[in-house]
Amino acid sequence: MLGIMDTIDIILLGGLCCVISAGCLFRKQRIVRLLVVFILFCISFGSVMSLSTFGPRLAIGQHDRQSGQSSKEFVEGVSLATKIAGLYYPYVLLSTVGLALMAVLSQKKGRDDA
Repeated sequence: MLGIMDTIDIILLGGLCCVISAGCLFRKQRIVRLLVVFILFCISFGSVMSLSTFGPRLAIGQHDRQSGQSSKEFVEGVSLATKIAGLYYPYVLLSTVGLALMAVLSQKKGRDDA
């Protein structure tokens, strides 16, 4: 049975927080900033693609197009897909927040020409 957060998920979310904090701490170094943005973009893109490809909405939509009756296996499959999709939302949220934070912190404060 799937729990709310498994140990691997907690470790991966902790690693994601470490990547974001390293990007904030070393934002003056361009290579670190680019690496962090690349990692966060890959995580957010991969999570969104996984949600859109394997999400329960796709299965329900396909089932509605076929206009068949719901079998026990179908209901269990959609239930499992819903549980699995729920695990991707923290990754999407945290990586998007990290990307926004990197964008805000990377901006120049303004020009002091005087």
